[in-house]
Amino acid sequence: MEPATKKRRMHDEITIDCSHQKLSNIEEYFKKNFKTPPDVTKLNVSNNYVTTLSPKDCDGNILFNTNNLIKINAGANNLTEIPLMTEFPNCVELCLNNNKIGSMSYSLSGNNTLERLDLRFNRIKIIENMNHLTQLKSLTLSSNQIESLDGLPDQMPQLQFLGLFCNKLSDFEHTLSILKKYPSITDLYIAGNPIYPVEISGGNKNHQKATEIIKLLPNLKWLNGERVNIIL
Repeated sequence: MEPATKKRRMHDEITIDCSHQKLSNIEEYFKKNFKTPPDVTKLNVSNNYVTTLSPKDCDGNILFNTNNLIKINAGANNLTEIPLMTEFPNCVELCLNNNKIGSMSYSLSGNNTLERLDLRFNRIKIIENMNHLTQLKSLTLSSNQIESLDGLPDQMPQLQFLGLFCNKLSDFEHTLSILKKYPSITDLYIAGNPIYPVEISGGNKNHQKATEIIKLLPNLKWLNGERVNIIL
């Protein structure tokens, strides 16, 4: 019987969508719907109650193959830790927004291919264990409890989007010294921090800081959702 979730195969691409299924774990889903482990390219388990994410069951048996898995969406679940990325070595896009993740553990260390990492709306206080993620093009850390950008990779030459909205960044000059490392940024969200409070319409208290950021990042086109040429 065809499972009540979406399975799509186009050429050699297999997308598994088991979002919005009220799942507490994915083991039950895969054992129920697949006789043999599928070769998954994209996996969407968002909007469930999942607490752990692994391609293996509790006994170490393979639930699905990850050699070709490039995109994982596990947003809006009950994850308290980042999945062990040695199990997803070729993942390019990882979405873990709206979970209960409290730290950036060594779990990230098993993957050097990530280009997009979304950790919005979690409980992260310190940026760490990211030095190997030099291929990132998009990094979203908005709506956490981050006080400093220390811990970001020293080099992210392809970084275009950086989301830092609504954190606890309090040292403007130090923040600038970190941002300066990433001249490739074209889109930056930094409002909602002590160094750059959200303003009501028409406010201009942040104009000087906006100007400094724009001068610092030569390729910046968008700042907090506004076009740079309009701000200036």
